[in-house]
Amino acid sequence: MTHGASLARTVEATQRSLEERLGEALVPHEDPRRPRDHYAATDAFLAATSRHLAAAEAVLVRPVRDAVPQGEDLGREYLHAARHRRAPRG
Repeated sequence: MTHGASLARTVEATQRSLEERLGEALVPHEDPRRPRDHYAATDAFLAATSRHLAAAEAVLVRPVRDAVPQGEDLGREYLHAARHRRAPRG
């Protein structure tokens, strides 16, 4: 297996995990008398997403800035979007 294939598998697994956690967090509350029962799923999703964004920032942003044409702008736009929780343009 090449490094690229390994990276692709890791990215796909991470994406699936985040999607599963989001799905669990979005499940409607079953018992209105126990609204906090669902907080654990929401907290798990937010923690996983936060770790993912921190890792992406730590590992990807600097190389993109240095190696990609207009990378400085792309890196700045990504960081702005990540901090404001919205998708970057494009």
